[in-house]
Amino acid sequence: MFLLMGVLLLGGCIYKDLPDTTVAMDRALPKQLGTVLVVPPQVMATQYADPFMDGVFVGSLVHGGGYVQETVGDYGQQTHSMEFSFSAQETYAELAVSFVQNALETGMAANGAAMELAPKQSTWPTKMPLRGSHPADGTDNVNLPRFTLVPPEITAWSGGDHKLFTWVVSYYSHNAGWFYGQHMGCKAGAHGRIFWALYTPDGKPVAWADLDSRYLYSKVFQPNSAQTEDALIQVEKRLSEALEESLR
Repeated sequence: MFLLMGVLLLGGCIYKDLPDTTVAMDRALPKQLGTVLVVPPQVMATQYADPFMDGVFVGSLVHGGGYVQETVGDYGQQTHSMEFSFSAQETYAELAVSFVQNALETGMAANGAAMELAPKQSTWPTKMPLRGSHPADGTDNVNLPRFTLVPPEITAWSGGDHKLFTWVVSYYSHNAGWFYGQHMGCKAGAHGRIFWALYTPDGKPVAWADLDSRYLYSKVFQPNSAQTEDALIQVEKRLSEALEESLR
């Protein structure tokens, strides 16, 4: 099975020259952040019945069984791996929250802001489907359809100049296979996505950013445990750097 998958991917994978990490910012950070109340990072996967299909999966993903083409819900005709298995969701969630917290502390310090830990507050960004195609569609390591995120509304508050929410949108490793909507499949690697939103005391968002990073091996289809860790480390490093930079 793995040999067949490798042959198909070797013959079909065409990777485009795309950035490994993207940062989508909306509105510039205020010049003075003052005292920032930082809400502990939240993992979006906990709010979805099918995190993988919905594009917010956190954990270890294994493709198997070749691929199939079928109609999937409201998404129409989709090509995808015949089998998916998932594991290590709690372990990966802990890893993601840890590196995000460290990056927040570094970013706040570089900005000169006074960072205070705020109580946990359960609120979630809104997913909005993106229309049209993307240059990486077909070979990328994310499910289609793609989506954008909109900061949620929060109630007014007092006791600080700004409040910062951060969400782990996705964070996973994978072997070679076909994500939903792919034509050619992709090799082994890892993927992560982080979203943050900054609010003023009236409860209005004044700035936010969507940070997305992928790592794909060029010749690895079935990674061992060390290679999986290497891919995750690369994604963590890139997302941490992007998060720190976006807060300066």
